[in-house]
Amino acid sequence: MRTSSFTLRSSAGTIPVLALAAVLSAAFSWHAKRHWQVESAFFSEAIRTSERYAGSLRAEHPHLFVVFGGSTSRASWIPSVLLDEFGVPVVNFGLHAGFGPHVITELAMREAKPGDTIVVAFEPAILARDETTPPTGGADLFLHEDGLSFRPGRFFRLDPAHLVQYLQGNTRYNLIMVMKKLRRMKPYRYTVAENLHEDGWMEVHERRPLPFDSEPRPAAPIRLGAAGRDLLLSIRDECDRRGCRAVYALPPRLEGNPNTPAAYASLLADILPILPVVRDPLLGCNPHPDEFADTAQHPLRPGALRASRSLGPALADGIFWDEQSLVGMMFTSTP
Repeated sequence: MRTSSFTLRSSAGTIPVLALAAVLSAAFSWHAKRHWQVESAFFSEAIRTSERYAGSLRAEHPHLFVVFGGSTSRASWIPSVLLDEFGVPVVNFGLHAGFGPHVITELAMREAKPGDTIVVAFEPAILARDETTPPTGGADLFLHEDGLSFRPGRFFRLDPAHLVQYLQGNTRYNLIMVMKKLRRMKPYRYTVAENLHEDGWMEVHERRPLPFDSEPRPAAPIRLGAAGRDLLLSIRDECDRRGCRAVYALPPRLEGNPNTPAAYASLLADILPILPVVRDPLLGCNPHPDEFADTAQHPLRPGALRASRSLGPALADGIFWDEQSLVGMMFTSTP
């Protein structure tokens, strides 16, 4: 009897300890998600910067061009250059592609107003997908932006059924952050002070060796995937509902293969029945490796100026691809 009584008392004492441990663990995880998610913190401030810039533009320009996509668009197109040189009032809401296209679209469309032109600029690899898996990083960004808000969204919202998942921490990530804090290391390679301009442009300074091959070689056509098609259709329908116009622009990356534009033309031909496609002469390819920084999607300032000065006239004059021109591009290749 004594042993049984001791066991009951021990069990009764263990339950509160376990409950307290669970509460403390959840509290630490929540704190880490809100304050240690350095990617979310940086791009959240990028959103705030773009919102402030949009507010200043709307004082003189009632209708804006709202650009969004992965970080390629955030790093490639400079809003102040597009305004000063071409008179095009652009706000850039590009985010880290790892957040997922639905999360990026949901956050960018918060800026969309009647009469605006929505410039969808997702990278080809995103639009070529047949299926979309909801990214963990996107949910973390939403938690950083809105907290535990389950308000309805047209493209993405937090799901109450996944509450436990949202509160779970990434042990490996948190340990890395602790070590960086102890060693006084830079928590993220981009910072607001070093990389973010007042117009929302993300300027990347760091140079890294990048693979580059200018030899002509076959480039398989890139086709619009089922998930990409559904996303573009939903963006078009939502823009129709809000009274704004949606178009697509292909963001440029480092590419030396002269046959890659033909591969991209296949993708643009698939997009054309859904959205008008801006006729950017670069056609997604910048063949100058000395104009790129840490990835093939992030240009240095010269590459960003080249991209902005290529897109600017097409936006200013409303120049779009037609089916015949794209088909002609598709069958143009270099042996």
